[in-house]
Amino acid sequence: MEYNVLDFGAVADGVTNNAAAIQRAIDEATIRGGKVIIPSGRFLSGTLTLKSNVELYLETGAVLISSLNPADILDFAKLFSDDNRETGWDGGCFLFACHEENITIAGNGTIYGQ
Repeated sequence: MEYNVLDFGAVADGVTNNAAAIQRAIDEATIRGGKVIIPSGRFLSGTLTLKSNVELYLETGAVLISSLNPADILDFAKLFSDDNRETGWDGGCFLFACHEENITIAGNGTIYGQ
């Protein structure tokens, strides 16, 4: 099945934070497996949690842009009890998965982490 993020309320203006809309598409796709489509346009987003059996597909002309607002970005190191010593990471992440499998990121679009 295909899940176009526009159908979940995403706005391709490069300004609106589309994390909630894109995450809803990912969450829906993980139930039955499927492809989350990022169509042509500029989609700003906070952290996205990728899940098992989902393909994140960026069409030609699609740009998935990481938010620079720290409140929009998950500091995944805080999920560990030893606070960064185990992970060696200090800071947030834009695309995140933990204990998931069969994840694909594909297409001719761009992921712009800023």
